[in-house]
Amino acid sequence: MFGVFVGRFQPLHRAHMEIIDGALRAVDTLLILIGSTNVAPNTKNPFTYEERVEIFKKAYRREISSGRIIIKAARDYFYSDLNWQMNVQKIVYDTFGESDDINLIGFAKDSTSYYLKLFPQWNSIPLSSSRTSLSSTDIRRRIYANDWSIEDMVHPAVFDMLRLNKDFNERYSDLREEFNFETAYYKDLQRGPYPVIVQAVDSVVVQGGHVLLIKRKDRPGKGLLALPGGHVGEFERLSDAAIRELTEETKIKDRRGKIPPKVLQSYIKEQKTFDNPGRSNRARVITTAFLIQLPETTQLFEVTGGDDAESAHWVPISNLRNSLLFEDHGAILEDMLDISLMD
Repeated sequence: MFGVFVGRFQPLHRAHMEIIDGALRAVDTLLILIGSTNVAPNTKNPFTYEERVEIFKKAYRREISSGRIIIKAARDYFYSDLNWQMNVQKIVYDTFGESDDINLIGFAKDSTSYYLKLFPQWNSIPLSSSRTSLSSTDIRRRIYANDWSIEDMVHPAVFDMLRLNKDFNERYSDLREEFNFETAYYKDLQRGPYPVIVQAVDSVVVQGGHVLLIKRKDRPGKGLLALPGGHVGEFERLSDAAIRELTEETKIKDRRGKIPPKVLQSYIKEQKTFDNPGRSNRARVITTAFLIQLPETTQLFEVTGGDDAESAHWVPISNLRNSLLFEDHGAILEDMLDISLMD
């Protein structure tokens, strides 16, 4: 009898462990799929996949060494439940074969549990925890507030990771600043009678097998690679905003110098809206991405970082990695270019 338990475990807490312990009583082998393994560390995902595996190995050392628990990585697909389903199915069938005795472990507590309905071919074991009020979100908020009263909420391995792991501690101060930025950003928006939805634009600029990316100078996402883009002005059309942001952030030039906005607009081949409600940790941000195919030349157009960009770079498409990209920009690139990025 096989079990499958899916989660981000950011971090692993006592409620997770109650469900895992219950699953181990119900099944012979439990596959734990750790999600969001292909995204750069952010305030929702502060721990890397390797750090989460290390925590599991300390919490369930005997079960993992005996093979009762198997841990594998599951990447995110921001805009395709079907691709995510296919990926999970492949991992599960590669692990257990196409058995009739596969059981999905979990409890539909909120909207994040919708995945439990995506695998009707498997049986279900609806396990829950007595600690219904315990959540990773609350634990992360305490961590970012320097409130360390979480020892009874998590396995000691989590606490050790937070306090003793050098790599995490170097990351922590940056994540804490990012969290404070996001919190202030969200509060500033919540001044009207209706939820505020932010409209943004991004440009996927391609030339000679390369994609144009910027390195973000400020928060959010300071230091990460990103598509050139930003907010839409009150009286701007979307394409005008995209070209303006592209020009401001990359100062793109051809051999004759600065490229007029209308010329850049003529290179637009496609536009698409990306509206996953969880795509940004700041607020509800919807972006429209524009695919801009520049003419092929013997030399890539000249780019220099400006405005919100610390620098601008042409990156070979084969070198793109999800884990180095801001928010869902990896997913946007995969969709607009019909490619699969390295995690």
